[in-house]
Amino acid sequence: LPAIESGRLKEEVIDNKVRRILRVIERFGFLGANADLGTGELNWEANKQTALDATRGSIVMLKNANEILPLENIKSIAVLGPNGHPAVFRGGGSSEVKPKSTVSVFEGLSALAKGVRVDFESGPVIKLTEGISRQSEFYTYDNGKKVRGLSGEYFGNMDLEGTPYFTRIDPDVFFRWVGSIYEGFPTDFFSVRWSGKIKVEESGQYKFMVSGDDGFRLFIDDQLLINQWRDQAETQKTVIENIKAGKEYDIRLEFYDKQGGAAARLGYYRLDNSLKAEVLAKKSDVAIVCVGFNELLETEASDRTFEMNKELVAFIKKIASVNPKTVVVLFGGGNMKMIDFIDDIDGLLHVWYPGQEGGKAIAEVILGHINPSGKLPVSFEKEWKDNATFDSYYDEDGDKHVFYKEGIFVGYRHFDQSPVQPLFPFGYGLSYTTFTFDNLIVEKLEKGKTTEIQVSVDVSNSGARAGAEVVQVYVSDLESSVVRPVKELKAFEKIFLQPGESKTIVVSLTEDAFKFYDIKTGSWVLESGEFGILVGNSSGNIIQKAIFRF
Repeated sequence: LPAIESGRLKEEVIDNKVRRILRVIERFGFLGANADLGTGELNWEANKQTALDATRGSIVMLKNANEILPLENIKSIAVLGPNGHPAVFRGGGSSEVKPKSTVSVFEGLSALAKGVRVDFESGPVIKLTEGISRQSEFYTYDNGKKVRGLSGEYFGNMDLEGTPYFTRIDPDVFFRWVGSIYEGFPTDFFSVRWSGKIKVEESGQYKFMVSGDDGFRLFIDDQLLINQWRDQAETQKTVIENIKAGKEYDIRLEFYDKQGGAAARLGYYRLDNSLKAEVLAKKSDVAIVCVGFNELLETEASDRTFEMNKELVAFIKKIASVNPKTVVVLFGGGNMKMIDFIDDIDGLLHVWYPGQEGGKAIAEVILGHINPSGKLPVSFEKEWKDNATFDSYYDEDGDKHVFYKEGIFVGYRHFDQSPVQPLFPFGYGLSYTTFTFDNLIVEKLEKGKTTEIQVSVDVSNSGARAGAEVVQVYVSDLESSVVRPVKELKAFEKIFLQPGESKTIVVSLTEDAFKFYDIKTGSWVLESGEFGILVGNSSGNIIQKAIFRF
């Protein structure tokens, strides 16, 4: 579809079957839950509302020092960072679905912050966009004449071997191929070598960015700088090089595609210190810095780094130094290293990959239209080395076997029995209001041949805003004959309360909640003895405790 839209793939080369599929997709859309198949119409508004509601409940507020959020009594907002606009809404790989519309953080705040000036500056370039590729000055020589672009040699095998099937000059290398590339040329199991030159007018550090599905490697003056010669979903890699003005450099990009999709993209730009963003941050009441990962940096079939891009970390710290009212909005499928900047900022939201309506939901939380209620589904470690799997994750000897020496002690179970504490515990998430837990009662109910443990607790909204809290019930085996976790999550319930409102939450636990798996007998075992019933709003904040005996 992107190739068709860009004009790179001519319609006449699409066979009738593909054309019919495209018409069906265009008619019914990708989401069929609200489609009227009789008319071929899709209720896009209902789908957008579903996406919006899901995102509203998933945003996790990790820090809110000095009650910087929600924003009130301000006249200007600076939206900064590469994830602020356009919208970053999904990761890479099989989640690659193009929605009918998207909303970026900049667009969301511009629409909802009435009477407030909202401006945007990208700052560091992290994602290789078509604009970056087109702005990159490559040239080659065609019959002695200097022309823009790179000479592409296209081979009908994956090894750049033999005589090219065809050769052409590509003005830009920014391809996502669908269907035929060239008459008679294979759509899978092929390779391309692009070669040419660059010459810059200003000396300095330049970032070269390459992404590909599958393998790629980049050479400058025959020096291998990026090597991703392997089967993979589309993955982006970068390298920073000192480039001298006026000097001609040879550049070569090699690429192969195995099957199941093909993409190759190349671009470069001169690094700067993001002066425009700094100037905007200085003159604005609040800076909202949108950073993290995207669909090229975080995708299936490839591990991303735990550390965020160094440019982004430096960018956050610089913005925070010029504007003390700085909120960071993190995008990513999981945790990332935050300790390098978390003490420099007042506000921190983790929004995951927020979907097509993400920018609107994020704006609603920032402005206080929605009270955040998301909770972490994992523990967020401070450093990658703090993770329970750190010493057993990598296949260091290359035999494609690893030993899971962490056993059952992963996530919060690991941190509960470790002197190392997480940055944010499992189940953590802040709110614009406060909640109290009182009157924990644990009762044993006999129901025929089964025993049920009923746990009840009173939850009250003691703050000034309506909001939701997640009541989490953990069980602790106090007299186990085997090594067990300090506590195990057995039930949870989300409750919405108006200011001053109270409700009693009741959850029922069966005997299974107290059993462990005995590897000697190959069965689940319930031992008599004392158990702790622990109730809180995260694994690190247990508010009510009771003792129960089987």
